[in-house]
Amino acid sequence: MMDIDHPFLVSADVVFQTDYKIFFIMEFVRGGELFTLLRNLRRIPENHARSYAIQLAFGLGYLHSQKFIYRDLKPENILIDEHGFIKLTDFGLSKSVKDGRKRDSFCGTKEYMSPEVVNKEGHWYGIDWWALGVVTYEMIVGFPPFKTNKEDWRTMILKQQPFFPDPIKHKIPMSQHCKDFILGCLNKNPDERLGARDDLDEVLAHPWFAGVDIDKLYKKEITPDYVPELSPDRFDVSNFDEEFTS
Repeated sequence: MMDIDHPFLVSADVVFQTDYKIFFIMEFVRGGELFTLLRNLRRIPENHARSYAIQLAFGLGYLHSQKFIYRDLKPENILIDEHGFIKLTDFGLSKSVKDGRKRDSFCGTKEYMSPEVVNKEGHWYGIDWWALGVVTYEMIVGFPPFKTNKEDWRTMILKQQPFFPDPIKHKIPMSQHCKDFILGCLNKNPDERLGARDDLDEVLAHPWFAGVDIDKLYKKEITPDYVPELSPDRFDVSNFDEEFTS
């Protein structure tokens, strides 16, 4: 966290320790997390989700350029700042790959794990693009594509394709470009997955993002679809679940 500096990532300014504790001094991102926003809204429109997906792609691509795999992308780790832009946080499972070798740890949250993690085949940056596909689907549909309470969650990840809701029956419209983006991220073969060849550049070149001024979004010159309501109190934590603030 001391090494990174990016508009869509939470970094650390100072780290110090006492005899008993280690302290990380970080910026306070007070708009809540995507997890709580999704729970309150159930789902968000495709254009809103597309903006978040681009911001997440920027953050993940930057980490990859610094030779880190993030490895824990999920709504709980996506914060929203006071202006409505996202900030990726919680790097507890992140891994440096400056030695150029794949990692084979079985880690992450099961609904967001890629096939190569489930199979312990060795993973690379592609597991982050897989998770971006899962989160994008979840933002629009309201739940992850491979969510189950049964013991067959591994089989779902390894064998099943995501179910796309009917726009009339389920009242969840999704463009074909959006579906194609999700399927590209959720390719079971990491060598054929979206981002496998040119990482961030390949992801941002997808047709789903063609209608967005990506440079303006990166510079935060576009008004977000959602801006959290905050009081003048700098310590207002009302946008966070009481589970974390009580």
